Amino acid sequence: MLIAYSPAKNETKQVKLGGDYHWRSNGTFWVDYEDVLKPMDVQFPAAGTLSFRLPGVENIQTITF
Repeated sequence: MLIAYSPAKNETKQVKLGGDYHWRSNGTFWVDYEDVLKPMDVQFPAAGTLSFRLPGVENIQTITF
């Protein structure tokens, strides 16, 4: 899970990076980490903007607050 947080807006945005959730009885979860994609080319091109690329995906993904 990639989590971006904006202190100015007190806002959080999340991006699932793969792997299936396996829930525990206490409400927490774990994932198969070998299935999780690792973000590459992480950049902050402008204020309030985060961009990244995932392996095997040509498109750059952008999170904007």
